[in-house]
Amino acid sequence: MKEFCQTMPLEHIDQGAGDDYSQRLLEVWRQHEGRMCEDLVPLFPRLVMFEGTPKRGDSPDLLLCGNDALSVKILGSGWAECTDEFRSFLGKEYCELVGRSYFEAAKTAVPVFDVVRAEMRDTCGRKVSVFYQRLILPVRTMGGSRFLFGYSFAPQTVPVVRGASLVGQIRPDHTAKKPDYANLFSAAVSATRRHFGRSG
Repeated sequence: MKEFCQTMPLEHIDQGAGDDYSQRLLEVWRQHEGRMCEDLVPLFPRLVMFEGTPKRGDSPDLLLCGNDALSVKILGSGWAECTDEFRSFLGKEYCELVGRSYFEAAKTAVPVFDVVRAEMRDTCGRKVSVFYQRLILPVRTMGGSRFLFGYSFAPQTVPVVRGASLVGQIRPDHTAKKPDYANLFSAAVSATRRHFGRSG
């Protein structure tokens, strides 16, 4: 399988290449000029939150993962609970491939829309072939902190898992296993409202 990470013009989302969620995300980002805001809060469940100053050639540190993020649906609940080890089982090549767009979004402070086709590994070490679209949003707070929010979607593709099926391992609500993790996004929402202001 030929792997690639191809950047696409943001206008493609406006013209219908993205789904409703990506269109709404981009609309909110533009309205608030990249600031953290209340309008982002309802969209958190499908987002993955990363540290905002990634290194060139690598994926940024994973901070939080929404219950309904595409990565959870593909890799299972364990992925979102392993924020400290996620690079080790995704693989260096995959992190380098998809990391370029994170670096570009952070460097330019402009969203990046791309298409990714690649192989990664799940939490059990099995290879997973994926093909998806992704929108990366650089977001800043009033206090000067910077984060990257990633939204991946694959409405017309189905991930191909090599080896044993992951279907039995994927749980819709991965927070049930670790109650403390279930509160992470709630805490992020509360912090947003308390410290960043209602308009960002």
